[in-house]
Amino acid sequence: MRRFLVTLALLVSSVTMAGITVLVDFGEDKAPGKDATGRTWNRVPGGADRLSRELRDSTGARSGIRCRLGNPADVTHKIGLNGPNRSGAKAPTGEAAERGYPAFAIGDSLYGHPKLFGNRQVESAWLELSNLLPNQPYDLHVFASRLVGKNPDCRETVYEAGGQEARLDAVNNTGNIALLAGLKADAKGCLRVTIRPGDKNTNGRGFFYLGVLEITAPAASPLPPMGTGKNILFFGNSFTMGSGGTPYLVAEVARLAGQTPPNVNMRAAGGKTLEWHRQNSLEHIAKPTDFFPEEGFQWDFVVMQEYSTRPTTHPKTGNIEAFLRDAPGLYAEVAKHSPKVIPILQETWARSPKHSFYPTGFKDPAAMQAQLRDSYAKAKTAIDQTVGQPLARIAPVGDSWELTNWDDLHASDEYHANHRGSLLAALAMYAAIYDDETVSDIDLAEIAEHLHIDPKSLPKLTAAVDAALKAQRGR
Repeated sequence: MRRFLVTLALLVSSVTMAGITVLVDFGEDKAPGKDATGRTWNRVPGGADRLSRELRDSTGARSGIRCRLGNPADVTHKIGLNGPNRSGAKAPTGEAAERGYPAFAIGDSLYGHPKLFGNRQVESAWLELSNLLPNQPYDLHVFASRLVGKNPDCRETVYEAGGQEARLDAVNNTGNIALLAGLKADAKGCLRVTIRPGDKNTNGRGFFYLGVLEITAPAASPLPPMGTGKNILFFGNSFTMGSGGTPYLVAEVARLAGQTPPNVNMRAAGGKTLEWHRQNSLEHIAKPTDFFPEEGFQWDFVVMQEYSTRPTTHPKTGNIEAFLRDAPGLYAEVAKHSPKVIPILQETWARSPKHSFYPTGFKDPAAMQAQLRDSYAKAKTAIDQTVGQPLARIAPVGDSWELTNWDDLHASDEYHANHRGSLLAALAMYAAIYDDETVSDIDLAEIAEHLHIDPKSLPKLTAAVDAALKAQRGR
């Protein structure tokens, strides 16, 4: 079987009414930026099944259009797309240059892979645009680029929507663009584009990319009302990015629990520490990318998830001292902007009993979890001592995992979370944020269906969280 690498560069450019334009650069998780002509570009990172985000227009105002990424039901690992990959075109030519696509938009992209790579397999993906106007024609211009040196292959990509197909070879492309013309949203205002390898794609690894998409339409979308729920900022890495982003699952759990849906912002990058966030993520404190804040907004909570082995004595990646420095330090940076913000420490989970960590790195999962629990407790104490009052809270995610006896929570790498593990993490975080003593009374059937989780397994998950919360209160 061939491995296919699809390069889709999607840059959402224009819903036109009185010159309204929307631009999106898929790849880096950054605050919106501007190109040389002063147009505002949204930046959208990867992830699947996440809540849709509203996009800004080219002037920086709200556009009303929302987007999200996901995967068809038959995809092996429904992670949306990985990324970013930074091997796209260096400068635009041809139609891409005519349409004003800047180098920073065409140079990075998200990616997937139809064959196994990095313990994951993503055969195809979709991009959903919502809050569109039914019966209005939408034109989608698609650009894709992947620079290849010697012996270039063919990386034909098919973009499919509304019964149409557009094809584009991404290899060494700097100017060609594919077009889907006259598409119409459904009655709910949604339009979904499926992204898959073309028949002529001969790439051996099977990667496919998403970088730039341009949309044109004769009218702008209506502006939905702004959210009035709590403002929650999340810092983390791949443990926070699971199942399309646990922050978005937390928001869904809150809604199902009867809370006003919160405004969540996820700043997560694979393999990064809280120290890295202190050095690279502070712009997200004042400029959230996942929602439109009102002037003078304040964060109600900041959730911090450290690199999974840093709060331990692991011989290669453990550094408890650094963790106890960086958790209070990152909280302090957020508190400069939002003095009343409450810090939530997201206690992570131990590796699966099947992982190679045992018995050399740790005796067993319980021993690793005990170190994590102890270090997160010390981090809470450090923050509380800094502010002079008991303020920080711990979301007992890892403890909840342990109370299930690590039952089908890890992904195939015995390291990250599968959908069950992500939901369990979201439940523990929801309980810590909203100070809810039980999650067993929340109807989670909607999320279970969304994540393809057997609803019969939900009571075990909620019982584990309730037990972890009770144990935490008793300490």
